[in-house]
Amino acid sequence: MVTNYKLVVFVILIFTIFFIVPIFQDYNSKSLKNYEVVNCKTYEVKLGDTLSEIAERFKPENMKLSNYIVEIQYANSIGYDIMPGEKILIPMVRR
Repeated sequence: MVTNYKLVVFVILIFTIFFIVPIFQDYNSKSLKNYEVVNCKTYEVKLGDTLSEIAERFKPENMKLSNYIVEIQYANSIGYDIMPGEKILIPMVRR
């Protein structure tokens, strides 16, 4: 039984490395390929703000919202959690 367990864990690990990880790497490398960060604004998070709403306010017209959210997360080394009063960088991008 222990051998089967090790085999299952090994197969899951290999699957993750070769199939799941490249999907995310490919997403990040292609999503912003045609854009250049030219400046950053500082934005103070207000009560009730969400990362999606902030991104929608500042995103370039032809950029997908999900791609711009990733750009904000990358610029600030954050996930989705933001707190009122927190100051975050808003990347200004252009094609």
